[in-house]
Amino acid sequence: MSLKTERFKNSKGLLKKELLAKVLKNVSIIIDSKSMKAGGMMVMQMKPEYEDFPLKAYDKIRYADTDRQGHVNNALFSTFLETGRTELLYAKEPLHAENASFVIASLKLDLLSEIRWPGTVEIGSAITRVGNSSFSLFQGIYQNGKLAAVAETVIVQMDEDTRKSAPLSSETKERLKQYLLEIQ
Repeated sequence: MSLKTERFKNSKGLLKKELLAKVLKNVSIIIDSKSMKAGGMMVMQMKPEYEDFPLKAYDKIRYADTDRQGHVNNALFSTFLETGRTELLYAKEPLHAENASFVIASLKLDLLSEIRWPGTVEIGSAITRVGNSSFSLFQGIYQNGKLAAVAETVIVQMDEDTRKSAPLSSETKERLKQYLLEIQ
């Protein structure tokens, strides 16, 4: 397994090679001896710092977000991810083509620690892949500087009429690449 970065830019369009160095410093490889003996693969767990993400957002935790255990219910983690995602997709002007929208094709969420009320959460986001009609997003959710969850999401542009995937415009691809962090 190798990690490699190409060129990626922050929101100001500046090349940020040091971002990958910071992220890689916080990568740990977890090897399960049972699965390795059975021909399994190593699992890479990313634990980046919030400051290292090129896109940042926050959300307020509401009392109603808590469950019987007194922590934020796991269903709300997806809502926090949506807050970070919409900052990218819709905040300034929509990235999707006319007569198209974005849909989630895949979402992998790893819950690492609980989040408690009261307070806020910070959501860091980075693009990890830009394809023909889809892109991948890596996000981290933090409370008080502690990483609570990481998520990998595949988002597809869908034609509203045909309900099938539609190619991203070259302009959209370029805008997404401003936040690209490539991991191989």
